Amino acid sequence: MHQTIRKRAFWAAALLLTASLTACGNTYSRDDFTKGVLGKTEQEVTTTYGKPKSVDESNPDHVVWTYTRETFDLGNQNRIDSKTLVIFEGPAGSRHVAKVDYS
Repeated sequence: MHQTIRKRAFWAAALLLTASLTACGNTYSRDDFTKGVLGKTEQEVTTTYGKPKSVDESNPDHVVWTYTRETFDLGNQNRIDSKTLVIFEGPAGSRHVAKVDYS
């Protein structure tokens, strides 16, 4: 009897976790997101992941896009990252993602 209750509790928790991740819209593991954006152009990133929350173009050769709550950390109990910074390097028109930072 106790085993049946534990199984039900486990499946209920798994269902809640799945529902909470899907309710947030598209969220990606850090690894998947990094692989998906590195080396990509601004247009390619926008097409796949949508527009960022903000863009810092104060240095035209080093542009930083900020996504919020788009990624999660598998190594830290699937904690949602508050910010994901996508860093583009290069002159306007030919910028490519050089680095991704998470916080």
